[in-house]
This record gives sequence, structure tokens and C-alpha cells, in this order.
Amino acid sequence: MSTVYNDVVSNSFWIIPLVVAIVQAIKMMGVASKFSPIISIGVGIGLGFLVNNDFTTAQSILSGVIYGLSASGLYSGITVTQKVADVKSGEIPLSKVDKGLLAEKDIQEIQQKQQQQQSGQSKNNENPSPILKP
Repeated sequence: MSTVYNDVVSNSFWIIPLVVAIVQAIKMMGVASKFSPIISIGVGIGLGFLVNNDFTTAQSILSGVIYGLSASGLYSGITVTQKVADVKSGEIPLSKVDKGLLAEKDIQEIQQKQQQQQSGQSKNNENPSPILKP
């Protein structure tokens, strides 16, 4: 059993990114994103059979499910991290993002930043710079 575990773990470092890449290629061919987790598990199972020749069928399926779920989680984590970074940088407004993705302190920090920007803009609009005449 420990050999199976070691093989699954050692192979996961290159199989999981490969599963992510294959699923992305499939999505680019027009498959809806909502099917990505199922496709990821299927691709993981397929690669589990190809890579783990000395495993039993059940072990290959289980390792494939592990690869597929891990790849799905990896992709999800990357996209959520990117969205959070985009919100913090101001590229995406806070109102356009599910607040469940952000920690409470991040939400407060972003709201304070937006309020500061809005108050700075309103002050600039109230006191236009004088035009100097020669």
C-alpha cells in the first residue's frame, strides 16, 4: 500500500499540471466551463491508467480521481487568487466579485481605499485649479 501511495504522490507533481492543461485545451474547443471538474476527473482517471501500469483497476481509478480533483482544486485556487489580486489592484470593482472569496479584512481594506479615492476625486472637483492668465 505504501508503494501505491508513494507512486501516486511522486507522479502527482507532473500529472496534475498536465490534467489542468488538457482540460484547458478541451475548454478552448468549446466545452462549457461548468463541465470542467467532471472532465478533470475523467482525464485524471485516464492518466491514472496510463501511468500506473502495475496498479489494480481500483487503485488506478482512485489515483485518477485524486489527480483530477487535485487539478480542479489547483485551477480553482489560481483563478480565485487572480481575482483577489485584481480586486485589490482596482482592476475589478468589489461589487463585481463574490465577497465570499475575500477575507473580511481585505474587504474593509478595499472599501477604505475606494472611499479615499472617491473623496480625493470629489475634492478635486470642488476646488478646480485656478487658470493663470498672463
